[in-house]
Amino acid sequence: RTLGPIIIVTAIALFTLKSTPALMVPGLLASVILFFRLRDVPGRLPNERPSLPWRHALWGMRRLLAPLTGLILVRAFTMVALSTYLPLFLTEEGASLWFAGASLSVLEAAGVVGAMAGGSVSDWLGRKRVLLISLVTTSLFMFVFLAADGWARFPALLVLGLTALSVTPVLMAVVQESVPDNRALANGMFMALSFSIRAGAVVVVGMLGDLFDLRLAFTVSAFMPLLGVPFVFLLPGKGQSEGPLASQ
Repeated sequence: RTLGPIIIVTAIALFTLKSTPALMVPGLLASVILFFRLRDVPGRLPNERPSLPWRHALWGMRRLLAPLTGLILVRAFTMVALSTYLPLFLTEEGASLWFAGASLSVLEAAGVVGAMAGGSVSDWLGRKRVLLISLVTTSLFMFVFLAADGWARFPALLVLGLTALSVTPVLMAVVQESVPDNRALANGMFMALSFSIRAGAVVVVGMLGDLFDLRLAFTVSAFMPLLGVPFVFLLPGKGQSEGPLASQ
């Protein structure tokens, strides 16, 4: 994800946009390699306890689905703005294609660190506390990013990568802790909601950009994480999903 924007920008600069389908080849090769490397790996652990019927599992997720959907929705607008439309936004404001690609690489590189650290930090600090910090910090630094210009935007992108992209493993941990007997089903629900809501957010942010401009779309996306704060308090469960410091 970090090298991807630079590779794509290089391919467009050297071989034009029509060359980009060739970039699918490494991904297809990776899929083939993974198929042969993983085909003999068992699908279930030998001593894993049997899962609940899926209807009972979904019923058990009822208190989780509403706040989870809300959090995914408000985050989707920010994530779409920062990933899908960031290069277009920067080029519309006068940046070069190389600068736009480098900006996305900086965001994704920081996101790698944030994704790796987010789960561990939430083990210590508590899931809900990390979610709250992430939502507020993401909104604040989106406005910092919009107010800055040129290379001064890079520090804001670093913070946004650390905070905005660190939430996914935390939410996944909340989901799996809430449905311990059907973790695969719970994870599938989480991923299905994430992909479907993000697909809708791509269209909405793009429409805002066409009807008004991308700066307005980015400003709306900067407000959205703050709307997710109430949903954090509605997440079910305490104990393990709250972390050792949550009760202090």
